Amino acid sequence: MGSVPVAINKGFQITTSVSGKQRRKKGRIRTNITGFYCLNGKSKNIDCMIVDLGMGGLTIQSGVALYQGEKVTALFRLEDDPLQIEGIIGRTSGKNAVLRYEDLPEDIAQKIQGYINKIYYNES
Repeated sequence: MGSVPVAINKGFQITTSVSGKQRRKKGRIRTNITGFYCLNGKSKNIDCMIVDLGMGGLTIQSGVALYQGEKVTALFRLEDDPLQIEGIIGRTSGKNAVLRYEDLPEDIAQKIQGYINKIYYNES
């Protein structure tokens, strides 16, 4: 069965199949947040942009190649809160690498969800 886009707003899209089941279960938004990342076990921070942020992961854009399966720590500020998130690179495409969270702490999950709600739903 095909899919039908049902909502588009600021880079957020929920897709449902023809049968009516939602394909994406976790919200995400497009961002333009400067930050750093480091390969776990290495101390050197590498500049990056967080170009996509969601409850299941984020997308890093960097001039340095990342590879599927690498463990990475992303460091960035979400509004005024410094965040440090660990995960594994799940997919790469050109300069972009998708970081899937590993054991996202509840307080960080709440900050991310609050930020998504603020941007997507214009909530304060």
